[in-house]
Amino acid sequence: MSGAIVLTGCSKAIDFQEDVLMSDGAKMEINRVERLRLVCQELSCGWALDRSEIRMSGSTSKAWENRLVPLLLDKYEGKYFLVATTIYCNDPVFGHPNPDYIQFELSESGWKRTELKPYIFGRQANLLIAPDWNAGEPKKIDVSTKETRNKGAGVKSYKKIFTPITPNNC
Repeated sequence: MSGAIVLTGCSKAIDFQEDVLMSDGAKMEINRVERLRLVCQELSCGWALDRSEIRMSGSTSKAWENRLVPLLLDKYEGKYFLVATTIYCNDPVFGHPNPDYIQFELSESGWKRTELKPYIFGRQANLLIAPDWNAGEPKKIDVSTKETRNKGAGVKSYKKIFTPITPNNC
């Protein structure tokens, strides 16, 4: 059974649940929505990320929503944080961060961007890095399946384990 794929005009959304293994060994379930738009250049068309959304199951807190690729959701000293990366080398909102990560922390008023904290480096991504935009995703993705997929050749190493160096691939 697949998660929902909703087509509207030149956009679609992929909706699925994901188990997230936190650094303290606890598991958390999140709901994810990947909103995509159809992009065409000359005779070639494909899907591009428009927005990612993450909502922690059972939480009343505001969803994280942004035009970034979410990589890591965890807690540090009792506070939730999320690390994401840009889609393009020079993002219209975030520019070209160095290193290639943007950090957010959850407060009472919602997710707020913060400066990168040293505790993110050396950690491994715990979110599904490359959802299947063409075929969609199963309704639920467990930790084992996600870890196998994140090890795939198409996932860049700096997105698997955070380093304080921005790769020179732009």
